[in-house]
Amino acid sequence: MNSSDPILLAHDLVVEHRRAATFGRGEPAVRALDGVSLEVRRGEVLAIVGESGAGKSTLVRALLALERPRSGTVAWSPAPERSPVDVRTLTARELRAARPRFQVVFQDPLASLDPRWTARATLNEAFGAGGHPNGEAAGVELLERVGLAREHLGRLPHEMSGGQRQRLCLARALATRPDLIALDEPVAALDASVQAQVLELLVDLRRERGLAYVLVTHDLALVAWLADRVAVLDRGRIVEQGDAREVLSAPQHATTRALLQARRELVDTVPGTTSTPSPPRSR
Repeated sequence: MNSSDPILLAHDLVVEHRRAATFGRGEPAVRALDGVSLEVRRGEVLAIVGESGAGKSTLVRALLALERPRSGTVAWSPAPERSPVDVRTLTARELRAARPRFQVVFQDPLASLDPRWTARATLNEAFGAGGHPNGEAAGVELLERVGLAREHLGRLPHEMSGGQRQRLCLARALATRPDLIALDEPVAALDASVQAQVLELLVDLRRERGLAYVLVTHDLALVAWLADRVAVLDRGRIVEQGDAREVLSAPQHATTRALLQARRELVDTVPGTTSTPSPPRSR
C-alpha cells in the first residue's frame, strides 16, 4: 500500500449553521467552513488545529459525512487500494460498506457511549457494523489491545473511569477494522498519565495497522509529537498547512504564531506543563 495515496479528499467545503429565530425573525446563517480543501493520505497523521470556534469539529463531521455541506465535495476511498470517490455518488449499499472504514473518537467518551449498553454490547454492535465476526474471544482480544480486561466486558460506561471509557471508544472504532480514525481532542479530558498511555497506544496501532488519523486538537505540542502534516483553521478557513515540523518551526500566518505563543505562555505559567507530551516521539 502506497502511503502517499489519498484515502480522503475534501474540496471547497462550505458548511453553514442556522441560528435560532429571534422575535420571529430568522437570523443569518453562520459560515462554519468557508472553502476548505485538504487530503488525508494512507497511514499518515493530519492534524487540524485552531482556536475554539474555528470550525475544527464541524470539519471532522463534514469529512465523515456526519454533516452535509452546503457546497463542495468529500471523497472517500470506498475500498482498499481504490481511489477516493465523491460520497454523493455512492449507492446506499456502497456507503454502508465504506462507512465502517472511517471512524471517530470524540473528546467526551461518556457522551458518545450508550449508558444502557455494557462494553460487550458496544463492541458487538461495532463488530456487526463492520461485518466482522464477534464473540467473547474477539471482544476480549480487542479490549486487551487497548489496555482493558475481560472483566470490563460486563461494565456500563458509568462504572468505568474516564480513561477506561476512552479506551472503550477506541476499541469500538477498531472493531470495524478502519483505515482512518478521526480523533477529536481524544486526550484533552484525561489525566496526564492516562494521556501518555493513550498516545502510546495510538502510535503502536498506527505502526501495526497502517492507520491514518485526523487529529483535531488545540495542543501544538501534541501536533509536533504525533502529526506528519498540519492544517491551521481560522474562522472556517485553512490559513496555513504543510509539514508539521516546518509549519511549527517557521509559521507563516498570524493565527499559527498566536497558537504557538499561547502554548509557550502556558508552559511558562502553569506548573508541570511541558512543551511536549511525555512519551517518546515515534513516526
